[in-house]
Amino acid sequence: MSTFLLVTGIIVAVSTLTFVYLRKQQRQKQNLKPEVSEKEGIENLDFPISYGKNQVTLLVRDPDWLFAYWEITATAQSEFSKQFGNAWSISKPTLRVYDVTNGTPQIYYDIQIQDYAESWYIHVGKPNHTFFVDLGRILPDGRFYCIARSNIVTTPTNRVSDIIDPNWLPNEAVWNALRAQELDVLSSWGLFERECD
Repeated sequence: MSTFLLVTGIIVAVSTLTFVYLRKQQRQKQNLKPEVSEKEGIENLDFPISYGKNQVTLLVRDPDWLFAYWEITATAQSEFSKQFGNAWSISKPTLRVYDVTNGTPQIYYDIQIQDYAESWYIHVGKPNHTFFVDLGRILPDGRFYCIARSNIVTTPTNRVSDIIDPNWLPNEAVWNALRAQELDVLSSWGLFERECD
């Protein structure tokens, strides 16, 4: 009889613990779900087509390439038209790329772009150099009119760094350290066998 009571007590205890555990898991899952209706969630996922400001953003793709994207507002076009008349249609949209590695924008080159482009990959071919871009238009008389200027970016180097972090040693240094401990076998299985002996 006492065995029956013991087994019954254990079953009741396990059942209670299981119920409490499952209830806790269910509450945690409910807390992870955002309380947003399906309609609100879809509306919040849409990004605006434009942000209403003249802006150029410059990003580094790799040591040789940059990527620029931009927005030009209708206000910028109307200001251009007030200053230069009907020259918007006969001027050429241009990205002026400045190399400012030495601190001053002395070296630049122009890339003529399409009128309706909103982004452009720029081949600079200069690792470890600093750049910024002006987005503008070249007038028929050759003058450059700047609409927006980008941020400044620096391309990374195209070789392995000379700086060695002591916490992240190259493989050769790790092997040399292991050999210095006079380990005759450097394979995982060899080290395992050595520890088991």
